[in-house]
Amino acid sequence: MTKNSVIKEQMNNIKLVIWDLDDTFWKGTLSEEGITLNDDNINIVKELINRGIMNSICSKNDFGKVKTELEKNDLWKCFIFPKISWSPKGEMVVQIIKDAQLRAENILFIDDNHMNLEEVKFYNPKINVMHIDEISDILSFQAFKGKDDKSHSRLKQYKILEVKTIESTKYSSNIEFLMDSNIKVEIIKDFTANIDRIYELIHRTNQLNFTKQRISKAELEELINDSDIQKGLVKVSDNYGEYGICGFYAIKENKLVHFLFSCRAMNLGVEQWVYSKLGFPKIEISGEVASELEDSGTPKWINQKNFSNIITPENNVINGNVKCLIRGGCDLKQLNHYLKYKNVDITTEFNYMNNEGFSIHRDHSEILRSAYILSEKDKEYLIQNIPFFDANIFDTSIFELKYDVIVYSVLMDYTHAVYSSKSDKNLVVTYGDFKLPLTDESCWDFIIENYGGKFNLEFLKWFKNNFDFDGPLSEQRFEENLKWLRKNIPAVTKLIILNGSEVNLPHKLEKDRYLHHIKMNSILQRFVESTEGVYIVDVNKHIKTISDVTDNIRHYKREYYSKIAMDINEIIQKELSTYNIIDKKELLKLKTIDNLKIIVRKITSKNTRKFINKIIRPR
Repeated sequence: MTKNSVIKEQMNNIKLVIWDLDDTFWKGTLSEEGITLNDDNINIVKELINRGIMNSICSKNDFGKVKTELEKNDLWKCFIFPKISWSPKGEMVVQIIKDAQLRAENILFIDDNHMNLEEVKFYNPKINVMHIDEISDILSFQAFKGKDDKSHSRLKQYKILEVKTIESTKYSSNIEFLMDSNIKVEIIKDFTANIDRIYELIHRTNQLNFTKQRISKAELEELINDSDIQKGLVKVSDNYGEYGICGFYAIKENKLVHFLFSCRAMNLGVEQWVYSKLGFPKIEISGEVASELEDSGTPKWINQKNFSNIITPENNVINGNVKCLIRGGCDLKQLNHYLKYKNVDITTEFNYMNNEGFSIHRDHSEILRSAYILSEKDKEYLIQNIPFFDANIFDTSIFELKYDVIVYSVLMDYTHAVYSSKSDKNLVVTYGDFKLPLTDESCWDFIIENYGGKFNLEFLKWFKNNFDFDGPLSEQRFEENLKWLRKNIPAVTKLIILNGSEVNLPHKLEKDRYLHHIKMNSILQRFVESTEGVYIVDVNKHIKTISDVTDNIRHYKREYYSKIAMDINEIIQKELSTYNIIDKKELLKLKTIDNLKIIVRKITSKNTRKFINKIIRPR
């Protein structure tokens, strides 16, 4: 056996392979004579993914050019947390390890330069390194056996983590990010159906395996069937996706014999939350772990699925079950936490990240109009050609007769650039700040760099050739859209709209943005004052100075969201209390008896009920 083979045999299980590019993953140098792809290396990457082993990139290169080259060959999607810049490779690998939330001993770095291999080892002493000439047979070794994952579920999980890592940088603190992530934990008891997953967790988890009791399959079956042992599987989800079953615990005589979580749950606080919910039982921690358990305290940013962890103000006078739709972006995501009252049934339509890492802002009023008026063919054209659109962007229930109240934020109408197709002006696209047009070539370098490489030159050229930049949403169009929205949602549904803050925040991209907000707010105020069934929540009652906002004019300090939520709740109490659940005049606008019957179930006022019965009672 060669020395190289011995090294491979002695490796820990590899969970991530980091590739250099020039003269390593491909032949040649991208910035000089050009490159030729190496089919053998491509096959290794794809087979590793099929085994649940991830791939990343550490290369001194131009990010945009690398992304374009790999996208052209449908390979960009195969890599997670790529670090492509002119920084030292040792430092870039440190960051990849941190982002991927793995241990260095479970990672292999491949390069063609021995100095680079030594540098990476210096910065990451426990990492495995190999010269490109030594990797031809790595798939045959035990360390690269992995686990069958032809569905690429692990890759999908890491793509979610990529998006979260990018999003977290937009917050002033990690706690603020976690509070806004809507983390939900579900404890499930179906052990027999998930025995393979439990066994995998017991044997493959290390960083968050507090007990490290590696037992056989037979011993696990015995444990599952032991009624004296309290057990639970931990399932986690948040705004960014489903993480599936990523934890397991077993308690015998008030002592944890198994307490472990996969790296999917890393840095979410799930282990502390579960530990506190179990009543802080005894535990003997085995070996090193990436998180410390505390004997007190429960993370406040986690909610148990189907668990009533909600706030009810003492002065809440709403009776019955009020159905509320919340549609908006970051601001309403934060408000959602404070609006979850026992008698308010909330449905949400927030912005979200698609698989390409783009934030899908479906909260713009132009998107609502498109959802309502465009043909399926036109929608499909936009979805197929616009990377920041996807199959869900036009999904909405806002026009259905199912909500008592709709809470809607118009901040994207104040912010996003508007574009229309050169061939059909009804095809409207909104995205990004209106001071940074996607059609302006002078902005392209900035866009490519500051959007994390999600845009490439090829798309920007295509977009410029096919769409016109119409500027920000005009004041006239904004008012038209507001009137159109009120007309097309059910007449009985109350509409509560949040305006924008008017703080003069020094911001390079948003210089004097507060002046634009003042103009748009005045349009909104005029609309509300002249329209029945519409109410405004003025955030400027609370947001008064730059110390009240965070990174931009649209993001407020967390303590103000609870105050804004109470303003919304006051409107709900006043307009949707038992005796005001529906205006009698509005009943006359309803055209069918069925619609009346839907409403009457919510009304307890005797006089109002008599009024309705006179209308719907057969003569």
